[in-house]
Amino acid sequence: MVNDRSNSEYLLFSTDNSLGYKWNARMATVTGFGYRNLDYDDAADSRSDRESLTLHHQFRYVVSQQTISTLDYRYITTILN
Repeated sequence: MVNDRSNSEYLLFSTDNSLGYKWNARMATVTGFGYRNLDYDDAADSRSDRESLTLHHQFRYVVSQQTISTLDYRYITTILN
């Protein structure tokens, strides 16, 4: 069983990057990826080490000045070390 409430020291790295394109006044798309790595220093907690990769794509449509409709899908994979 993995204990996520460890008291040992750890290193956390996380990044999320996106690139968008506005097709016209109402329609835009955004594509991006994210990476996250959690690494515990203590050898006993190394079973809790993990990394994950997220790929996402969004379609955005301006309905009115106050409303934007968004369709978003994501693929997330997690690797437990």
